[in-house]
Amino acid sequence: MRKFIQRTLEKLAKLDIQSVRVLITQMASETELLEMVLHSMTYGVLVTDQNNLLILYNKQAERLLPFRGQELLEKTLWDIIDDAEISQFFQEKLTGNENVRDKVFVLGKHVTRTLAISIMPLVKEGTAQGSLVHIEDITEKKTSEARLRRAESLASLTTLAAGVAHEIKNPL
Repeated sequence: MRKFIQRTLEKLAKLDIQSVRVLITQMASETELLEMVLHSMTYGVLVTDQNNLLILYNKQAERLLPFRGQELLEKTLWDIIDDAEISQFFQEKLTGNENVRDKVFVLGKHVTRTLAISIMPLVKEGTAQGSLVHIEDITEKKTSEARLRRAESLASLTTLAAGVAHEIKNPL
């Protein structure tokens, strides 16, 4: 699609008004589709430019992260996060150009929520153009894992108790 747009831009002066309208309509439809996909994702997405300014985010990121204020775009990511630990994490990792996979944060004053945050570079033609931040709410996953560990622990305790009861009833 990008090559098509580049070729069209080169020939733009030769195109008639109707062709330009069709091209703009197609591009608007594609942009709308990409926005729908972005906002329908079940995990949060943040995109920053080379200067670590937020240039794109989805609704889920807004729901998951504690943002400070309403105006989020064109500000550094660590300046708009209202959690000191996450803000410091973003500042350290984004300025250090580090990739991070699943750094876990526990948030909440009233309701505890566990987030896994990953940071990856946005690369175009071999050079980093910014960063992509992936945020996932893993609260349910952590709760299920804890429940499973507890159930396994109780099962082994039950087996031990049954063995002890058997030995009391039938000593060696």
